[in-house]
Amino acid sequence: MPSLSDDLDHILSDRIFTTCGTFRVSDSKEVCINGDFTEPTDAAVMYGTEIEAQRPTFVVKSSDLTLIKDGMRVEIADVSYIIARQAKVGTGMTVLYLKT
Repeated sequence: MPSLSDDLDHILSDRIFTTCGTFRVSDSKEVCINGDFTEPTDAAVMYGTEIEAQRPTFVVKSSDLTLIKDGMRVEIADVSYIIARQAKVGTGMTVLYLKT
């Protein structure tokens, strides 16, 4: 029987969740986590409703964030952001709210 993680891997394998966020987890280690990046001027669809993003966000699978903490830096599309906060949404997904 497939697990929730297996189901999410299948769902996230499409073209939406293919943006790599590069997190520096130590002085010698970087980790690429794929997710869906939304710039602050992009419209985002949450639960079927389109809303304007207030700040950049990065939606990822929660289980990929075991080494990630608020205040860490992430590089997405050659831009460096700081994780302002994390919010779990639904089952198994987390939104990272970013700031420059």
